[in-house]
Amino acid sequence: MVRTLASNYWVVRGLAGATTEMSAEGEKMYHSEQDPNLEPYLVALNNVIKAADRFLEWLDGLDRTNEEKAFALHKLSEAIEVLHARSKALNSGAEDAARFLRAAGEMQAGYILVEAARVANGGDRTGFRSALDGLRMERVEISDPISVFPFEKDLLQSGVLGSTDEQALKSFKDRAGRTLDNMVLEARDVISTAVEKFTNDLDSFVQELGELANSLSDKGATETVKAGIEKIVSGIKALAEFLKSDSLQEAIDYLREMTKHLDLEHVLAKAFGCEVTKVTIGTLELGASVNRTTLSTADTQMVDLSSRYVLLLKYARRVLTAVGAVGGILVLTGVAAHYTALAVPIAYAVVALTTVIIGMNFAAHKMRGVIASL
Repeated sequence: MVRTLASNYWVVRGLAGATTEMSAEGEKMYHSEQDPNLEPYLVALNNVIKAADRFLEWLDGLDRTNEEKAFALHKLSEAIEVLHARSKALNSGAEDAARFLRAAGEMQAGYILVEAARVANGGDRTGFRSALDGLRMERVEISDPISVFPFEKDLLQSGVLGSTDEQALKSFKDRAGRTLDNMVLEARDVISTAVEKFTNDLDSFVQELGELANSLSDKGATETVKAGIEKIVSGIKALAEFLKSDSLQEAIDYLREMTKHLDLEHVLAKAFGCEVTKVTIGTLELGASVNRTTLSTADTQMVDLSSRYVLLLKYARRVLTAVGAVGGILVLTGVAAHYTALAVPIAYAVVALTTVIIGMNFAAHKMRGVIASL
């Protein structure tokens, strides 16, 4: 039986449990237990999309008064607040993945609010439509997530590795090596967007890390924009919690290498410890603990690991979009004036550092744990 990301989407996010049982043919079957918070979240997601479409329709209406347009924006804002609350309930766990998803969900809500306010004030609609497309994409991902990720699709689903122990071992080694390579490529795509934003300011950012990461705020914005920015800033601060990781200094060192215009793939592969892990994979040999059965179990663990990683980095991309959306509106308060210009670079650097730390945790530690289980 093939286990796909689509059939296990919410289990992968750590938002639901999974049970197993044996089929009549002796195959292990997986059943996801739907999180009770999922249905309210989906309802809220659809309500935001409907409210956003209605908001655009009202803006286009020639006979609409300013009061009616303001009311449409208000209803959209209410729907977004409900979605934000449902997102927090859905990602209520204490683990790193849930913390990251809570921060990303908050920033996504803020992004939509900021863009809606811009449109209401006669601004360009490109950002708002992009935010709305992101919500529609999420709705698609829930029903068929495996079709929308750049990660090699076969690595996000487990199946029969081979008809013999020898074939299973060969297939597992190949899949494990490609999984590491794909983790690097996913991280590269996220970080390449962020690195150029803070290349010239990284040293200043690192020197004032503790103070600056906790000093982001907003001022001088309209009520709706302010509400949106507050969510984005709150999300950035939540991500900054990841900077308390024991791997922070190591991640900073790798980030500094990336700003020197070195090959991102090479630096990330080194950060993720891919070479060492691949050597360990290469030394696997058939034996009492390495056979078709144990390799299949390890492969399923690897698929779940890859799926969590891919989903986290998908949200990292959305976080970067949210950071870019507020651009010059973000300011720093409570620190020296010459740091004000660092607001956006700091936000990008926090996201990039978080991504590196997540990658190090998944590729260097969790993947080695899967290999060590054999």
